[in-house]
Amino acid sequence: GTATAQTTTFIQVKESASFKFTTVPLPYIWYDTSDGSGTNPLTISCAGGSFINDVSGVYKDGKKVGGTPYTVSSSEDSGVYQCAVYDATDKGLWFQQTVRVDIPEKAKVEMTPTTATQYLEDGSSYTFTCTFTGYPVTKLEITDAKSLPITCPRSDADIVCSVSGKVYTVRVLAFDKSKEGSYNCNMETEFLNPDTNISSSSNDVKSIQFQYVKPSTTVLSVNKDIIQKGSSFTLTCDVEGYPEPETPILRRGSTSSTLSCNGVNIKTCTVGFSSVDYSYSGQYTCSTKNTINSQDKPSSATLQITVYSHTDVTMTTTPPPGGRAYYLTGDPLTITCSVEGAPRSSFTFTKDSSVIKSYKNDSSDSDVATSDHSVVYKYTISKLDFNDNAEFTCSSANSFKSGNANTDSEKVVIKVYEAVSVTMSVSSPYRSLGSEVIISCTATGSDTPSSVTLSKVRADGSVTTLTSSVSDNSFCTRSSYKLDCSYKISSIGFSGNGTYKCLAKNNVNGSEKEDTKSDYIEVSSQVKASFSDEGEKEVSYGSTYQITCGVEGGKAPHKVTLVTPTSGTLIWQSASSSNSLQCNTVDNVENKLNCMWSINTNQYQGEGKYTCTGHNYLPNPGTPEKSSSSNLTLVITKDVMVDLTPSSIMEIDHGQSVSLRCSAEGGRTPHFLSLKHEGVSLVEYDKENNKISSKVTVKSHNISYVKSISSFVYSDDGEYVCTGKNRVGQKKEKSTDCDSALIPLL
Repeated sequence: GTATAQTTTFIQVKESASFKFTTVPLPYIWYDTSDGSGTNPLTISCAGGSFINDVSGVYKDGKKVGGTPYTVSSSEDSGVYQCAVYDATDKGLWFQQTVRVDIPEKAKVEMTPTTATQYLEDGSSYTFTCTFTGYPVTKLEITDAKSLPITCPRSDADIVCSVSGKVYTVRVLAFDKSKEGSYNCNMETEFLNPDTNISSSSNDVKSIQFQYVKPSTTVLSVNKDIIQKGSSFTLTCDVEGYPEPETPILRRGSTSSTLSCNGVNIKTCTVGFSSVDYSYSGQYTCSTKNTINSQDKPSSATLQITVYSHTDVTMTTTPPPGGRAYYLTGDPLTITCSVEGAPRSSFTFTKDSSVIKSYKNDSSDSDVATSDHSVVYKYTISKLDFNDNAEFTCSSANSFKSGNANTDSEKVVIKVYEAVSVTMSVSSPYRSLGSEVIISCTATGSDTPSSVTLSKVRADGSVTTLTSSVSDNSFCTRSSYKLDCSYKISSIGFSGNGTYKCLAKNNVNGSEKEDTKSDYIEVSSQVKASFSDEGEKEVSYGSTYQITCGVEGGKAPHKVTLVTPTSGTLIWQSASSSNSLQCNTVDNVENKLNCMWSINTNQYQGEGKYTCTGHNYLPNPGTPEKSSSSNLTLVITKDVMVDLTPSSIMEIDHGQSVSLRCSAEGGRTPHFLSLKHEGVSLVEYDKENNKISSKVTVKSHNISYVKSISSFVYSDDGEYVCTGKNRVGQKKEKSTDCDSALIPLL
């Protein structure tokens, strides 16, 4: 609203000066900035004298704030105001009477952050700010969790407080549970209206709650340093936190099931285990959680438990084949040394005191199968002989954390008897075509072998007996416990490829025994490719011709290519089911192939150079791929044919233009062409005699010449003769003529 008050102005009269001081409205206005309601702003006007902008105007609290009129609208503008004018005569500054302006504003506190509760851990720090607005202030206070005032500025080990204008910044240091509670920012204002003598007051309070928290922690321990197989142990899990954490949960390994606690309280879980075995080794986990600000704060602890045991050796052997109670030479034998113990044991495996295998428990060995508490070594003899009559020993050792050594050992004795045995040798498994091959078989046994048979196994699986000591006395030489046998192939061919097998028999302890050895012979021959028609082959125009390329070699050819002039490269491969070239074996011998390709010579198709290439590998290991090529040039023959256009008598107007085309076509390409007019040569092309004319156009199988007459005259009439030549058959020359006559019209 509007209030009225009187004010007294002292005026000192000068000749050139007059003054006026007004306030509209009067200076006491309730202006509520907190809710936006209030009266119109206050305007201060100054009059009289003259005004100079740099000094004249309205002053607040002794400092110039603006010119006249000057408007005030908020509590920030409260203060003591004066008007100052400049006296032009005295050249002096005159100040008019003082007026005090009070604009009250309700108390308002803003606190950041705005979150009501903050969760702080041991030793942490936190900062909050309070912004105070309001006028006039009767109380401004910040209190801590114990309602004690916090003075600003302040800096000590607990609190740092600073002030910047209306903003107070408080930082709480080294937080602990004793500092938990509510921190408050409080402001009060009170204004006494001088007109009504009525007092108006306001207050505002903002608070922030600091709550002490401690995320959960977990400790897991065991009551023994060494846990042996069959003994017992106890695990204890202790947890802490604020708020109090949940009851601890104890698990073993990755299982989701929990272990039952004995004597559990909210902070401790104890679990006992008895008569433990290796399955109790592994990782144990204890976990808990508490909740802070609606968020789970989990914690866990793990402990690795190892169950120890003394080393223990067990040795086993594979039994003799067929249920026998004894071993024969040639029998397989596996001796297994199994060592149990934790930690994993080291071992040494010996044969008659000679070390075969030495293993350390922390090493890696592909011959030794290991687990956490066992090692297994298998010593395998694929075929026993008399050298394997021996004593085999497995000795082991391990130690616990304390370093004490534990040892164990076990032995087995192996006795070997000799059954029939045969060895086989070939003078060379990779023999050149036509060379001599000698196959030797030697049979031994505890009784002299009764027979040796040599047979051949073909690729289709069929078996053919070549000779036997029973039917051919010359095949073998007999001595004590041995048969020495030899078989000769004087000149081996591709049919000699295959597997050769020696079968020996004898009698051991009343039962017949036998042994077999085999070897593969492969005839070695570098691949060779050849056309049935080598070099150059003439084929009549319009006929069908079949190209045949023979390829042979040892090993058998695996790839054949035929490069053609018109159809690109044709391929046959033994490993492919979709070949563009057809190849077949000759006489069912895989080392020989005939590859064929048919050509229809119409339109001179198929003429040109053909290359047949065969590929194979020699049987000898490490030899590179071999190849052989053969070339064939196919020439399509056709007698020369001559064409002259126009090809008959023509009547030509005088001055008319005329073109005559003389051409020759044939296979081979014509080498000669001439055009004569009444016996006089107009052009002659003779390649064989090096008569070359740029007027003649030469193409495959065709040459031509065009005679152009732009304006026909009488001297151009008469007979024109076109002659062409080529060579066919055994390159015999063939020729033909064609004539035409031109008659002028009068």
